[in-house]
Amino acid sequence: MIDEYDAPIIDNIENEDLAKEMRKSLQEFYAVLKSSENNIRLIFITGVSKFTQDAIFSKLNHLDDITLNPDYANICGFTSDDISIYFNEYLINFLDDLKSDESMQVEATTDDLINEILAWYNGYSWDGKTKLLNPFSLIKLLDTKDFSNFWFETGSPSFLMNIVKNNRTYFKLFQKDQAITANINVLDIGNFSAQSLMFQTGYLTVNYIKRINKTKNYFLTFPNHEVRSSFFAYLLADITSCNSHYELWIKAEELRAALIQQDAEKASLAFSIFLGTIPWSKDVQADGYYHTIFFMALGLIG
Repeated sequence: MIDEYDAPIIDNIENEDLAKEMRKSLQEFYAVLKSSENNIRLIFITGVSKFTQDAIFSKLNHLDDITLNPDYANICGFTSDDISIYFNEYLINFLDDLKSDESMQVEATTDDLINEILAWYNGYSWDGKTKLLNPFSLIKLLDTKDFSNFWFETGSPSFLMNIVKNNRTYFKLFQKDQAITANINVLDIGNFSAQSLMFQTGYLTVNYIKRINKTKNYFLTFPNHEVRSSFFAYLLADITSCNSHYELWIKAEELRAALIQQDAEKASLAFSIFLGTIPWSKDVQADGYYHTIFFMALGLIG
């Protein structure tokens, strides 16, 4: 079992020369497996990303990639049925905790709570049919009894954000579905799309698969509220000058309240606060830049 085989490359993905050095070292490391294959019955390799087989596993050419194999679509994560089957006691405790808080005024049922959990943490898919919950976020939720962006907070996706910004692809993120061909699951150093990297790192997932001219096309989308709102908050904070994500959420809530009240003047004022956070040093002429901020603000509030 080899876990996170690609970590040396991913950790240096923004430094192309160093990443290539790491790739060369990994080639030499994994070449040993080929010479030892008579002593190995099964080898299982996991990682965030799959780099082209000839790049790292050139001498280990009989690996079977199961990432997008539908036979293995449910091996990582919990299904919606798993929640009620295995975590019913935790759900009941969660509801009791909510009802004991007089400020919440909660009249929710177990089904209501499950639906909220699914909206926040469900949606990961590799076949476009089977939907799985993030196990880390689900367990943290049931432990803390508080909805939060648990998975996103485990690490800073700064390298991913830089790639998204540098490729000017973030406007495409607001499309409902993003089509990408079978190369969705393959990267090469210095030659990959931001969408492929976002898929492999868990920020996009397969919504559905459609054959076009006999070629499989994967249509990607954000899996759930946790990932979508966290990603927009991080990117929006970066391209504006908000001092903290907390400050950003306050601004977003003001915009949400204005939209719910159908108060156009108040909504305009709330959004102008976002525009006011753009650093004066940015020389931005394209309308699309401001459109993107508007879309991210809407994405942030769901």
